[in-house]
Amino acid sequence: MDSFEPTIVAGLGYANNRAQLMSVPPFATAFVCAWPKTIVFVVLFSLRLGSMISAFMSDHYHCRGWTTIFFSILEIIGFSMFYGSLSPI
Repeated sequence: MDSFEPTIVAGLGYANNRAQLMSVPPFATAFVCAWPKTIVFVVLFSLRLGSMISAFMSDHYHCRGWTTIFFSILEIIGFSMFYGSLSPI
């Protein structure tokens, strides 16, 4: 769509430069609307990347127990912080 939109707008009677400028507002609006989803994607991707790295390390170095213990401690700390917070979600 991003390649053909200026052509479609030019077909509506706008000149080439004006057609390029008229195709910017839909993409700017989409960027603003998609920004929170982008942040969520980055966070989820980083969590997935951490999971893949820990899986590789535990398999490569044969230390599955230590990685399980390490991430269990992190989960306990995170749940304690959640449980101890005063603000309800």
